[in-house]
Amino acid sequence: MRVNLGDSGGSGIGGQEGDPLRLALLNTPRSGSTWLRCLLGTTFQLEEFSAFVPEEVRWNAFPQRGILHLHALPTPAMRHVLARYGIRPVVVRRHPLDVLISILHFAPYEPGTARWLGGAGGDERPLWEATPTSPEFLEYATGPRARALLSVSPAWAEIDDAVVVGYEQLTAHPIEGICRLATELRAKAVRDPREAIALHSLARHRSVNRNQHYWRGQPGIWRRLVTRETADQIAEAQPLAFRAFGYEADADPELTPESAAENWRQLRAA
Repeated sequence: MRVNLGDSGGSGIGGQEGDPLRLALLNTPRSGSTWLRCLLGTTFQLEEFSAFVPEEVRWNAFPQRGILHLHALPTPAMRHVLARYGIRPVVVRRHPLDVLISILHFAPYEPGTARWLGGAGGDERPLWEATPTSPEFLEYATGPRARALLSVSPAWAEIDDAVVVGYEQLTAHPIEGICRLATELRAKAVRDPREAIALHSLARHRSVNRNQHYWRGQPGIWRRLVTRETADQIAEAQPLAFRAFGYEADADPELTPESAAENWRQLRAA
């Protein structure tokens, strides 16, 4: 059955570094999975690595204790290789509008986003000069590229042995989130989760990162940037992304395009 973290549970510390633990973070880009990979890699002492497409992964060399970060759909071939090598899928869900705002901010600094999903549905070049109030953002957010990217987390969440982690819950209660995840994976922490959380704080990663990979990480920031009209159009164009996890396009009805544009300018300048 599908496991959804955010209810109850816990796990102790005392796992052995030699116990096999193979994980794959498989979700929509900009959902917070890089942060989660660091947290789990440190807590469980896993070898961390990433790939743009499944073909880049040396599956037969997957470490006994490793965590892979990959944006890919659950094709029959992909599911087969995970089962063959005993790799458990872990999925991060995040509000679609926060994801799209994060992509909008990140894309101009990282041309490599074009390799997400092997370029399915297009790329992020239309966003390089866009803002949350621009026609270019709306066209992207309601178009095939956004649809392809937003489909990844919902698709994996339907897989029987997938563990689904809510980004909003994880940021609010990271220790509880890691312990619940450990329980569902039947794995014990090698290192205290509090150490991992301190080591991988947003501020620390932002200070050493050069491509704006770590920005705000704040759930709900989209409500300061996306007007009601824009949010409604995106939700209508991308119903699966909202319906799959019960997210709503509950935009601030008082937010004007002018206020949204000013909020964007301030956030980018900070």
